[in-house]
Amino acid sequence: MNDRPYRLLILEDNPEIVGLLEEAFTEMQEIQYSRVAAASWERVYALDVNQASGLLDQSKLEQSKPGRSEFDGILLDVDSGNPRGLPAFLRLQSQVPQVPVVALAALPQEALGLSLVRQGAQDCLILEELDCIPLAHSLRCSIERNRLSQGLRLVSLTDDLTGLYNRRGFLKMTGRDSHLIQSFGLHAVLALVRCVPPTVGQRAGSWDGQAMDLFTIQLAEGLRELSQRADLLARLDDDTFALFGLTSTAEGAQERVRHLQSGLRYLQGAIPGNGLATLRIMTHLVGASFSVEDILESAQDALCENSLVANSAGCYL
Repeated sequence: MNDRPYRLLILEDNPEIVGLLEEAFTEMQEIQYSRVAAASWERVYALDVNQASGLLDQSKLEQSKPGRSEFDGILLDVDSGNPRGLPAFLRLQSQVPQVPVVALAALPQEALGLSLVRQGAQDCLILEELDCIPLAHSLRCSIERNRLSQGLRLVSLTDDLTGLYNRRGFLKMTGRDSHLIQSFGLHAVLALVRCVPPTVGQRAGSWDGQAMDLFTIQLAEGLRELSQRADLLARLDDDTFALFGLTSTAEGAQERVRHLQSGLRYLQGAIPGNGLATLRIMTHLVGASFSVEDILESAQDALCENSLVANSAGCYL
């Protein structure tokens, strides 16, 4: 059994909150509540994301030294540092995707903390409810849950960044719906959206990986708002999304196409910080006999080639 202390990186720039955290960790050692609560924690504090990033890099270099290891977890105050909130989380997650992150949020920022959970954080703790036992359980469970999820990602049906279905999950679920279409004479709409980042001559220098991740998450949230409850949403690859929805009539399917086209074009200008990224959009009316995989392949080729024209198969701009 490995009895070494857990190493925790804490991004916090408020001295009062640092004091509250230290009080909670001290109580963990004093109160022999359980083996979970009594675990030993080595804390390393960072004032901002740049300092945290440097500490993460340093920890990787020190792994070979006796008694040293990478961080076991990160506690991130969503209101600390610059950048803060989601940009800070995405930067840390991209640097050490294998290290679990627990968000710490005051009540006014609870929605932001929960949004981090949707993007991959393991938990969100409310600052006003901070206590040693909930903190200990959250950290330990987050670490164990993350260890399990690392193995499950290999067979996952969902996308880590957005929480939507990935390509594998999308094909599995649309295969299920194909039986409904054939059995009950339903109709379906398949919409594809491809995000095209700016070219070299279009301020591409500011469009880095973090900017792309932020835009991807915002686009996923916009697609959720456009979708209906029974729709299937997926991120097929780094820059392509898909939406699959069932309707009872052909007229209903055509109306959904018009609604999706209007809504997707609105998203082009509605996403904050979009810059010069563009959305290429294609919708497809699906009949009784279809192969979603074949449609996806041909449609994605057309999106990549920018050859979006209406054709006999039912593709629309």
